[in-house]
Amino acid sequence: MTRVNAPLQLDHLVVGARSLAEGVDWIADQFAVSIPAGGRHETMGTHNHVMRIGDGVYLEVIAIDPDAVAPSRPRWFDLDNPWVGRALRRGPRLLTWVARVPPPRNLEDVNLSAEWGAALSMARGRLRWRITVPDDGRLPGGGFLPTLLQWQCEPPAASMADLGCRLVKVTLRHRADDWLRLRLASIGASDLVDVAHADADSARIEAEFETRRGRVVI
Repeated sequence: MTRVNAPLQLDHLVVGARSLAEGVDWIADQFAVSIPAGGRHETMGTHNHVMRIGDGVYLEVIAIDPDAVAPSRPRWFDLDNPWVGRALRRGPRLLTWVARVPPPRNLEDVNLSAEWGAALSMARGRLRWRITVPDDGRLPGGGFLPTLLQWQCEPPAASMADLGCRLVKVTLRHRADDWLRLRLASIGASDLVDVAHADADSARIEAEFETRRGRVVI
């Protein structure tokens, strides 16, 4: 049977930090807001803060939880990667983006390659979801390709407080921009982000926001 690519939706952006306190302070400097606490992910040994940045979209600041029991597997979002750890010592950074598969589709309807890994079932409080996490914890396409999830409850962004920050666009700046466009098209995610060419030294994921202090780019 031929699988049909699901029409994906932008779910959230992931900012990694060396510590959660450092990430929260960085967001306060960038947006002049205090990002609310989220919770702990016991399965992955991480914790987060989250805030709404648009209709159905939120921003997550995530870090390794020093009080958690270390997981038996690599943590998600490449947080156990030494290169990522060195980068985060220089300051918090936008690591990747997450797209959701809306009902009635399932993650299995999306034409994914092995680099996305298996879909793991996760829970935190009232939240239930399935999310793709490779066995080694690495980010698909170095973070330029989205992590995918499927909420098994109401997506949480709608219930988050409106702090006056709005995502305008996400731009993926990559030296292999044609390759990236093809990969995004293969999973039905072409309309969620912009793709632009960049040389190797300036490749990055960039998010633009409208805030109470004006335009902010991270």
